[in-house]
Amino acid sequence: MFFWIFGLILSLAVALFASQNPLDISLKLFNLSFVPISLTVIILVAALAGALISFFFMGVRLISLKRELKKANKVLEKASAMEASRQEEVTTLEKDSVAEVEKAKQSLEVKEVENIELKRRLEQLEKEVDDLSVEAVSVEDISAE
Repeated sequence: MFFWIFGLILSLAVALFASQNPLDISLKLFNLSFVPISLTVIILVAALAGALISFFFMGVRLISLKRELKKANKVLEKASAMEASRQEEVTTLEKDSVAEVEKAKQSLEVKEVENIELKRRLEQLEKEVDDLSVEAVSVEDISAE
């Protein structure tokens, strides 16, 4: 916005200067001489030529920036796609890990049940051994008499 306001003020200043100097002058460029032209026309043509040259270079720069922006957007899209695939891999790994943990929990629960069953069986065997040892002591007492 500042650029446009500054350009408008500068254009008004050039137009005011040109309108206050209506002299006819003859231009010479190297060995060429031109017909006398009003200084107002020369100033306005020079200002217009300067503006056109400025717009040309600004347009070239704008085209260059648009190309860079397209390249940057392509790189960003590739990076986003890579990030999405990595996120998907992480999600898959998390799901696999959760599944493995669940399997381990189930296996642990099965082992705990087996352990409880084995403890109960061990207690039964110990009881049977105690009963047998009591019977053996009784048989020895009877045979000793």
